[in-house]
Amino acid sequence: MIEGSDWLSVTEGQTGSLDGKVALSTTENTGEKRYGAVSVLDRHGEERVVVKVTQNGVQLDPATFEIRAAYNQDAYELNVVSNAAWKAEKTDEKAMWLTIENPENTGEATLRIALNTNEGTTLRKTTIRLTTIAAPGEPVVVREIVLKQAYLQTPQRTIFNDAELVDWSADKGVNPVYLGPQGTYFEATSSGSVYARLYRSGMPMGTHTYRWHTFSPDARVRLWWTFGNNNEIKYNLRGSGDGTGYTEISTSPSGPDADFVNVEGVDMTVPHEMTVKFTPSEINEGYCHVQFILDGVEFQSFDTGDNAVMECKWQKEIGIYFGCYTGNAICEWYDYTEPFSWE
Repeated sequence: MIEGSDWLSVTEGQTGSLDGKVALSTTENTGEKRYGAVSVLDRHGEERVVVKVTQNGVQLDPATFEIRAAYNQDAYELNVVSNAAWKAEKTDEKAMWLTIENPENTGEATLRIALNTNEGTTLRKTTIRLTTIAAPGEPVVVREIVLKQAYLQTPQRTIFNDAELVDWSADKGVNPVYLGPQGTYFEATSSGSVYARLYRSGMPMGTHTYRWHTFSPDARVRLWWTFGNNNEIKYNLRGSGDGTGYTEISTSPSGPDADFVNVEGVDMTVPHEMTVKFTPSEINEGYCHVQFILDGVEFQSFDTGDNAVMECKWQKEIGIYFGCYTGNAICEWYDYTEPFSWE
């Protein structure tokens, strides 16, 4: 028995060989719907099959027990599976920034929660309580959901003026030149063998955005992230020579999921913002979710991890090369936003 031993038991077939029968017994359920599991082991004691058991009772199951809403999200819909009448209420009536629009429901329903924009500078949270509506003497089931709403983060902006350039390493022989309010000028050699780029190590994970403009027709602007152990990401914006361009992503090493989608037909006569965003992976614990964004629109993402595109761990310090690898362009500014904490 691996789950539900307080109400579920094996009454026959605890051991055996070849074909056989296993009998289970349950106690009467006078409360909420409950779940159990029985494990079947082979002769080496290795688990081969898990038999799941469900016993009917009062059901009240929200789709999630933690809601995460954006700072400007105006509503959230929570699916609830139930076989009873139930109600929803705020545990803190002072939480005036949300309204439960349909507090009383029967059976399976969608709970609608209206939200005000969070104009503050801190995370706000409250608890919503779901309770079945029972006749006297019948069991009551209670569920509590934590609702969290983010706040608008302000990026830290960097201008690559002469003072800032001291903190970066210029390599490949062509140093960028600060021009004033319009930004910093990067120009590679005509052959493309000598780049105009800057490097800095020990960079934190989060959201990194570089704004570029005044591209030459052959400009190839690159953000190149390095993670050690030969793990790296390259995000290029390349001119085609006719005023248009395209994005180009590559990784090293390239795992089985490295089939990247890119953006074609980019207008290279206007400014562009190139963003790489690192957040914790929701599918590979301890690893990263990496998003590629052009002008505020995500066009590609992947998760790092064992047997994934690459193996970069979350919160690992990273290095960044950025600049022109062919042609020339001007970097107006760089923005960094730290990872959002939901705690």
